[in-house]
Amino acid sequence: MNYLCDMHKVILLFCTAILLYSCGTQSKKSSLTEQFSSDSYHLFLQFPADWEVLKNPQDPQSIAFVQKAGNKQDAYQENIVFWLEEMPMSVTDSVYLQASVTQLKIANPELNIIKRGKVKLGNYDFSSFSFDMQGKNKAAYAIIGYCLVIGKRGYNFSCTALKPDMPQYLPLFQDMISTFKPL
Repeated sequence: MNYLCDMHKVILLFCTAILLYSCGTQSKKSSLTEQFSSDSYHLFLQFPADWEVLKNPQDPQSIAFVQKAGNKQDAYQENIVFWLEEMPMSVTDSVYLQASVTQLKIANPELNIIKRGKVKLGNYDFSSFSFDMQGKNKAAYAIIGYCLVIGKRGYNFSCTALKPDMPQYLPLFQDMISTFKPL
């Protein structure tokens, strides 16, 4: 009888452990409940309900996925800016990455841009880079860029968070970009 009670306890403990593990490892992608799809941006992407999509009237080729304001502990609105480049010819990802980094350095010579190599997000291998910068308000920001060439289109994602908060937001940024589908 004691053996059966002990066996039931072991089975119950095992089932509890599996349940706790499955709850703890549930993908953050399940929090990506909103969808953005645009034929003009050739883009499909999922994002959280507490984020919004903002179009830039100054640059019709870019849009921003921005955390909605309202969190008093976090006044900065973390964001991903997406832009599309239509190119006259197809180039390799490495050439495109170098062109992106060079363009940033020309506009901001003081930036220390670090090439981070390829990152598998969803079905695609993105070239990536990062840099830190200081805002006008003296806040330190971390920026991680991801770019990808498909045919004659360059897809670009720039993820920005306060520097101390980037480790917290990076998994969300990557989960969002993992849902990317070119249209």
